[in-house]
Amino acid sequence: MLTKTKKIVAIVIALLAVITFIVCYAPSHSYSSKLHNIVEVKDSDAQPSSFYTNLTVKEDGTYQISADWMNDVTPGFVTGLVVYSESGEAVFSITGGTLTADSTVMELDKGKYSFKFTTLGSKEAYMDYAREHFKEGEIGEIDADFFKPGTYEMDYSVSINESRESAKFISLICGAIVGLLIVALIIVASRKDTAVANKYDERQIAAQGIAYKYSFITMIVYYTVLALVSIMEPAIPVDNSLLTFLGVLIGGGVFITYVILKDAYFRLDENRTPLIVFFSIFSFLNIAVGIIHIVRKTVFENGMLTLTGTCNLTCGIFLLYMLVIIIIKGFMDKQED
Repeated sequence: MLTKTKKIVAIVIALLAVITFIVCYAPSHSYSSKLHNIVEVKDSDAQPSSFYTNLTVKEDGTYQISADWMNDVTPGFVTGLVVYSESGEAVFSITGGTLTADSTVMELDKGKYSFKFTTLGSKEAYMDYAREHFKEGEIGEIDADFFKPGTYEMDYSVSINESRESAKFISLICGAIVGLLIVALIIVASRKDTAVANKYDERQIAAQGIAYKYSFITMIVYYTVLALVSIMEPAIPVDNSLLTFLGVLIGGGVFITYVILKDAYFRLDENRTPLIVFFSIFSFLNIAVGIIHIVRKTVFENGMLTLTGTCNLTCGIFLLYMLVIIIIKGFMDKQED
């Protein structure tokens, strides 16, 4: 068996192993419901005043309750939500004009859970509701001008999702491993067995060394600025993990730009066409998934842009940038010829 074939088989086996682990580890219990309602606010009264939906949890376990009514237009009323267990115990409460919110991770028994939505058309109604369902320190302030007469179309989405410890972290790690294995598979498959040289030459290695230096300096500057900005504690709605990841991508972008323009990215035994096709497909797939996250409004968590919600989009943009640089380099080479 050829060395190239052995490498391809090994990578495919590793890919299957990681995918199998993801499937086995992924939470299997998820329950959701969506509602569409037209709410009319008139004379400080909102109608319908309340409405319900139910979700049935089939097994005892650890879960997280999620609620979303982040509509395009902010309504002139507040919606309150209380989730009750089958025994009548309130397990989760939240209010907001528009919101995306998750509960803390909690132990839930199997059974039916009732989601009661209450529409509040005035500040007085909101304060009465808040005093009934929240402790005094948890009651938020709201301006009376927030409440406005009108007819509002609202889309509500609620879910109860099984939660596993470090599930997001493990899914990110597994996703990164799958991505790296796919890249390795494409690279190995694109290399020519008949090529005379199968390494980078001295000029390419020297160019890569300079690119590493520029990349390192760029990342040092980025993280220094980030540290100084964090001291000032500005209200930036971006999660720290995403800010850290952006620093890695920026440093990688500097490296990629230099080595591609200096013709030091591709090895002498590599066929560039499959790699370019791969970058194109993988880039647009990631961007498409990122757009889906934006449409579903899952890029935010508690009002913050998160790494889990934007990872696909940022990686897709990075790969698209690589593709653009490769195309620019090809155009420059043709001009020189």
